Parts: sequence; structure tokens; C-alpha cells
Amino acid sequence: MSQRTFLWTLAATVFGGCLYGPTTTRPPDMVIIEDLSPEADLTGPDLACTAGLTNCGGLCLDTTMDVDHCGGCATVCAAGQVCTGGACSLFCPTGQTNCNGSCFNLLTDNSHCGMCGTTCAGGTSCAAGTCACPTLNPDTCKGVCTNLLKDSVNCGACGTACAATEMCSAGKCVSGCGNGQTGCPATKPTYCALLDSDGANCGACGAVCNNDTDVGKACTLASDCSSLNCVAGSCIAGKRVCSSGKCINVCTGALTLCGSDCVDIKNDPANCGSCGSACASGQACSAGVCTALCASPLMVCSGVCLDVRFDPDHCGTCTNACPTTGHVATRGCAAGTCSIVKCATGYLDCNAKVSDGCEVDSTSDAMNCGACGKACGSGANCVAGACGCPTGMMSCGGTCVPLPVDEWKWDGNATDGVGGHNGTPSQITFAAGKFGQAASFNGSTSSIVFDATVGNWLTNDYTMEWWVNETSTLQIDLLNKRPICGGGNFWDVRSGNTGIVGTEQLGIAFNGTTAINDGKWHQIAYTRQGTKLTLYIDGKAEASGTASASFSVNNGTAMNFGYGPCVYQDPTTPYKGLLDEMRFFNSALTSDQMAALNATGICQ
Repeated sequence: MSQRTFLWTLAATVFGGCLYGPTTTRPPDMVIIEDLSPEADLTGPDLACTAGLTNCGGLCLDTTMDVDHCGGCATVCAAGQVCTGGACSLFCPTGQTNCNGSCFNLLTDNSHCGMCGTTCAGGTSCAAGTCACPTLNPDTCKGVCTNLLKDSVNCGACGTACAATEMCSAGKCVSGCGNGQTGCPATKPTYCALLDSDGANCGACGAVCNNDTDVGKACTLASDCSSLNCVAGSCIAGKRVCSSGKCINVCTGALTLCGSDCVDIKNDPANCGSCGSACASGQACSAGVCTALCASPLMVCSGVCLDVRFDPDHCGTCTNACPTTGHVATRGCAAGTCSIVKCATGYLDCNAKVSDGCEVDSTSDAMNCGACGKACGSGANCVAGACGCPTGMMSCGGTCVPLPVDEWKWDGNATDGVGGHNGTPSQITFAAGKFGQAASFNGSTSSIVFDATVGNWLTNDYTMEWWVNETSTLQIDLLNKRPICGGGNFWDVRSGNTGIVGTEQLGIAFNGTTAINDGKWHQIAYTRQGTKLTLYIDGKAEASGTASASFSVNNGTAMNFGYGPCVYQDPTTPYKGLLDEMRFFNSALTSDQMAALNATGICQ
């Protein structure tokens, strides 16, 4: 069919299958291309093509890759070429490169080794893209491969030539061969060889067991590679040695030489357990023993048909036993994958890894106490699978807090239920508090006085903590151990007329930021840790100061709540409001512990 007839047929297809011949009236919108010869102009204006395509004879084509229109309409690439970027070029199969119009394997070709035009010379051959000397001639003298142990011209060293009547043996010139060696080549000996074991002269001079010079050579059959093997179209190094004057295969790993073949006698039915021991028809070789074939999906394991999909002793494969270590009580195998069905009592598998078994001791692991992911609170221990605080501490919502050394609950009395430092109330009543009852102060004559030993912290760490509820707009007294309203050895805590709490100790003063005079319960705490003094309001540190290491409070004045020596001596007035749950600790509580006390209040 001519090009013109072809386009007439194409037009017929486009217009519903009706073919209009040269003498037939055609639709007015049909464009007829009159001449499609190579010399014709195929880029007429009648057809508009999208970007990247060219109008060639009424067809929109990509001239950057079309072999019949490469770079321009009707520019045809020759057979065996491809069109790339609008230019015809030679097509080379995978692994080969176009060098001057021909395809070569740059990894193995001696004329183009590593790159086009690089020729291996001096007896070298191309292996993995590099020119190198073969095993038989591993040395180089003046750019030529040789063997200094055998080369009579370069015997032992380059340029050391043996006399005409001598040969080179083990790198030394000798007049004859001894110790069972034979002079090679046979016609004019230049070196000595042991024909019983020399892989380059096995049984006779020049009989090579592994002809390394062919390594990298293109091949189709093993016979193309002399004594080597042909793999993936390239000669590879052989696995043969010379023994008793004969080249024999050397079997590696678990393979055994049977005749001239390397076989796995553990699985070869023709050589099961030993060479020549063939299994009967219908049997398979497993672990070197002939066994009956198993019906799918069973597998022969040590002569027994097993379902390795579900067998924990043979899970996935015959030799894969699911581990029993790591406190695993019951193993499982599902779809050929090991699993842990049950852990030993007290242990858990929290990381879902079979390799380490049940890795968690849930009776003592504070991060997985009794269950995976169940973490004990700050400072808490895990004992017998339950979180608990060590001796001398109490649990506040899961956080361990030291036990107080003094505790006044104000449930109808001023008794210190821990330290025995009972208070002496004056004009105090009791009302509903934050926790049970609270002490109520009238704002004029109410106070609670404690003995003089309480609050003498000396240079030790401490925490003083209590709860208040007040609405005063005056400066009021809270807790103090102060002989006079002036300087001296003292500490006190007061609240200003805006409800902001302030503290002073031996001249070191600072104020909080939260107003407490809103008629709600607020927790106040004052701590010392080393040289740092900190004021907490509602479990949060709001202010701090720094004291010296020798900073010490120790006086003979009674501790007082609600009516200190500065009342009516300056703007300070008696406390009016409620007081509940006051506790002293002989250590500085941490921010976590303060937050836990604030959130819980009553700790166990």
C-alpha cells in the first residue's frame, strides 16, 4: 500500500468507515495529503498539533523518539538504531555500551575496559572494568604480565635472566629440575613444574585447570571459557585444582564431590547421605535420609511429615524452633511465624518481640507494674505487681511524698497528730473546711500559738505547707516565728491588701503573684533546699530567693498563726478566714510533689 493510499484508508476510518476514492466527492473538511514522498513538505498548516508534537503528513508525532521521523518528518533511522533526543543512534542491550557505533561490555571487553577505547595490554585482561594480570602470571615487568617464579627472563625479579642452559624454578635460576619436577614447556624448558599438583601444568606442561586469562570473556557455552564456567554470558573463575596430575572440582560449603559433580548429600535424592545412595521412587532426601514424600502443605522434617505453619518446634522451616527462653510459658506458631501465647507468672511481653521472650517482670518493673504500660508515679516502687511508695513516704495520687514530721488537721482541735507539737488556740472556732473541718479566725483576737521548738529549722532543708480561705482587703498575718516586729533571727509569711502572699526570712524577702483573697481555698507552701528559698501557691513555684549556706533560723519565740508581733505595729492586721491541713516536712519537696499535694490534699 502506498503512503497516499494508507492515509486515504486512515481518513475513511476517521469519517465513519466510508472510503472516498480520488473521483468521489469528499466532505469539505477532509484534508487530503497529495504527496508523502520523503521529499514532500509534511508540515502543512492544516493540522494543529499540541506542544512537543509535529505535523507529519496529517499525523501529530514526537520527532524526538520516532524512528521513522527522527529529528524531522520522514527522517528514518537505520535498522538496529533508536531515536533519542531527535537523533538516530545505535541501540545496545542492557549491560553494553555504544563505542564508536558498536556495542561492548565495558566490564569484560579487553578493547574497551571500563570506558570506550581503553585497551588491556601486556597480557592483562578486563575483569570488572579493570585491566589486571591473570592468576597464572600475577606479576608485571615493563607493563607485561609474567610470573617471577617461572619466567627465565625475569626470574625472581624483573630483568634477572637465566642463562641459556638454565631454567627458572621458584624464582631462582637452576640448571635442571629436581624434587620430581619437570621442565616446561616440553620443547624448550624455561621453568620447573610439579605436574602432580601444578594447576597451570596438570599432568602435562600447559594443561591449565583454571584458565584465568578467559575471565570476563563473552561466552555462550562453558566450552567457550576453556576450563572455566560460563555464567550470564561471561566467563567466571573456575573451582578446580590439580590432584595426582588431574584437574578435579573443589566443592565448597556443604557440597560433596560425587564423581565430577558437587552435590548436597543432605538433600540430593541421587546421593542421599553419601555418593551413589539413591532414594527409591516416591521418596525424598531430607537431612541425608530417604523419607516418604509428604502431601502439601506438610514438610519432611527428620523423616517425619510436619505442618511447619503451626508447629512451634518447626515453625516456618524444619530447623526453626520457637524460643522457650525469656520466661515464655507457652509458645505459638501461626502462618510459619513464632509467637508468644502465654508468659510465665509475673512476666509480660510488652515489646511484642519473640526474640527476647517475656522481657518484663511485672512484679517489680515501675514502668510496667502489673500490666504493660502501667507506670508508677514519681518516686513510687512496684512491689508484687502493685505501685507503692517506699518506707517513709506516702502516696499522693500516685506520686510519692515524704511523710510529714508535723501535721495539724484542725478537725475540732489543734492537735499535731504526728510530731506532738500541739497548738494552743485562742478565740478559735471550727467550721467546714477543705478536708473535714477547719480552724476559723475572727480577724481581731483569734490566734494559735505553738511551742518554741517548732520552726527552728537551723540550716536544714524543710517544707511548710497549709491551706487558707479568706477575703480580706487588708494586710494580714499568716504564719510566723518572729520575736519582734523588726530585724533579727526570724521568718514570717503574710498576705498584702491585694491578697498577694509575701515571705521574709533574715532579711530575704519576696512575693508571689496569685491573689488568695477570693474566698476560695488556696495552698501555700514555703521551702528551703540548700541555699534556695521558694514560695509555692496552689502547687506552683511563684517566687524564690537565695540564702547563704550558713543561713540559720533558731530562736526561743513561739511559732504563731494569725497574730504575730507586727499586728498593729505596721499595716499588718490579725488573720480573718479559715485554716486547714497544715503540714511540715524535714525536706524540700520537689515541684512534682508539691503539685501532687495540691491536687490530692489528703495522701495515704
